[in-house]
Amino acid sequence: RERKEIEGAVLEDYVEWAEELDNLTFSEAINARTSEMGRSGNSLAAEICCLLAQRINNDAEQKMLIAHGKKVACDDVEFVEERGGALAKQYSHSIQASIERMCDKAV
Repeated sequence: RERKEIEGAVLEDYVEWAEELDNLTFSEAINARTSEMGRSGNSLAAEICCLLAQRINNDAEQKMLIAHGKKVACDDVEFVEERGGALAKQYSHSIQASIERMCDKAV
């Protein structure tokens, strides 16, 4: 399967979408259900922020994406520690660690 790169206006559309924290957080019910399947919705949103931050060249937008990803990831780890399965916990901690490394590099 061919992997298509996201760039230009499409990338900017995703970054604009991620500017709103409400777009990145899912309800408790959705997170609970998706955690049962191995990933919470919020861990996916945090990973999206991480991936977008790696592709964007604007420092302010990159910092915003990292900050939003970190917030969502931290909230997600708390949630899955209480209600998630083992696989969801593993993914959530992995995403949080990736974002923490990005924070360290961005400073």
